[in-house]
Amino acid sequence: FSVVALGEIADLGESDRVIVKRILSGLTSAIGRAMEMSGTSAESGSRWAAKAEDPLAAHRDSESLNPKWIRSSRHTHPYEGFRNFYDFLPHAGGTRIGVRRPIFEYAGGFDENLLGGEDVDFCWRVQLAGIPLNLVPEGTVRVQYPESLRRIYRQARLSGRTDSLLYRRYRGAGMPGRSIGVGLRDWLRLMRRLPCVRTMSDLARWVRRLGQCVGRLEGSLRYRVIYL
Repeated sequence: FSVVALGEIADLGESDRVIVKRILSGLTSAIGRAMEMSGTSAESGSRWAAKAEDPLAAHRDSESLNPKWIRSSRHTHPYEGFRNFYDFLPHAGGTRIGVRRPIFEYAGGFDENLLGGEDVDFCWRVQLAGIPLNLVPEGTVRVQYPESLRRIYRQARLSGRTDSLLYRRYRGAGMPGRSIGVGLRDWLRLMRRLPCVRTMSDLARWVRRLGQCVGRLEGSLRYRVIYL
């Protein structure tokens, strides 16, 4: 199967974000049921049947729908599996996770109080409950990134704030932090790279990193942690 993920929750209003997250919650359960049916209906689906009790994730194609300058501004991959930006536990985006309803409800579903990172939070809660995640070789989700600098910045800033909140929630479970020294080096590196910006790809990369730095600083202050 193939699913196309368009748009970013970060660019929606608060009420719209809640609606989208509820839709994704239903979609997650629906994909899980579809995967379970596919895994038990034919011999060719035996690999799925063996994993029908566990959450399943499709691969992530971040190249097909994005122009070259966007692909050059970030790490893209035509067939990406799990991600692990935090050196903690792997995770997958909410648009490419299939979970049976009992597991989804047992783990508490998506936390609608989060403005971002609810898919990471969900994946981590599932794994910390002792339930493994599994990749489906046949599944692919195609992702389209925002192309406006304003949206790129907003998305990265929200992601940075969420990083700090995730750290507050999961540092006790072993999520490593980001020290003041690490944060200062990122800011210095950002300032040094500004004069080297020449292309739209360079600018998009710089704006995204600026948003991440600003967001982590805001999140550290808001959630009273050091994650810079």
